[in-house]
Amino acid sequence: MMAAIFAIPLIFLACLFPSGYAQSVGCGQPAAAYRPEIEVSEYLIIGGKKANLHSWPWMVSMYRKDPPHPNFQLCGGGFIHRGCGGTLIRISEDQEESDLVLTAAHCVSKHPKNGTNDFSNLYIQAGSNKAPPTLNRDAGSCDENDDRTHRKVIQIEWHQDSVNNPVGYKWFPDIAILKLNQSIRFSDTIRPVCLPPQNDQLPVGRECVALGWGRTDPDDENKSSDELQQTLSPVHSVETCLKGWRDGRFAYGPEGPWHYGLICSGTLDAKSGICYGDSGGPLICKDDNGSWVQHGITALVAHYPLCLDKGQPPGFTRVANYVDWINQKIREMSDLVEGQ
Repeated sequence: MMAAIFAIPLIFLACLFPSGYAQSVGCGQPAAAYRPEIEVSEYLIIGGKKANLHSWPWMVSMYRKDPPHPNFQLCGGGFIHRGCGGTLIRISEDQEESDLVLTAAHCVSKHPKNGTNDFSNLYIQAGSNKAPPTLNRDAGSCDENDDRTHRKVIQIEWHQDSVNNPVGYKWFPDIAILKLNQSIRFSDTIRPVCLPPQNDQLPVGRECVALGWGRTDPDDENKSSDELQQTLSPVHSVETCLKGWRDGRFAYGPEGPWHYGLICSGTLDAKSGICYGDSGGPLICKDDNGSWVQHGITALVAHYPLCLDKGQPPGFTRVANYVDWINQKIREMSDLVEGQ
């Protein structure tokens, strides 16, 4: 991790039909009892603010059980490695459950160009602000008040351009969809996020929010958050990031990932906060209807060991470039699609 680094934890998308914001649970709408609190001065996931309970109900965390076991249960402890974040995405306007998660391609262990991916021990957790247990930490016992929902990943799909990318940036576009072994029903604590219209443009200057369970101290790889964190993340022009990254210690050429549809978002003075472990999570922005829309997927952070570096804001995969692809994959992958 000497140069630009990919953040590594998670986050999930939903509501693929922007015109249908008025569904029963509503995409991008936390339950009335669990509204988020956003403060103008709130920066830094590193040393920043804990998110309100269930205020971002589309967030999921990914983790691996090592070694894999077919009868694995989270409760009761075990050897567990944290992974990325992701978001639950809506299958259709009339479905009140989902079996698909949106995340970053680099969060998934192996890329198709490098061999067969092994997801036999990959799981997701939804419905909780708590991070999955880290290695050697007891996961606790199951009880009727446990709010965590767990599913196993049984299929992974990457965007065809990343699979066939001739330039060498094997993860770009940095986007992937995970299929779960069983669908998750929506509730007050689990809901889908909204997706933007295809090719929608996020205006420069918009204040958005990034989420994750990643590292809270850039100098300590073992110091990550046990509770979901949030940070304000202002949007800049791609040219701003291109200049900052070209002038920085890690510089991509003209065919670099900024030309694969990244959003430049974060503070220019290195006060914004995504870090390693936040990968795959969302960059979400509130629309005119008051719904939260996922515009980005955490993909790229500044070089090791800082996470945050002046003039080098993080890069987020621009979801609006791939909404048509997401809808196609929903039709192909989900068991909830009629006729599947």
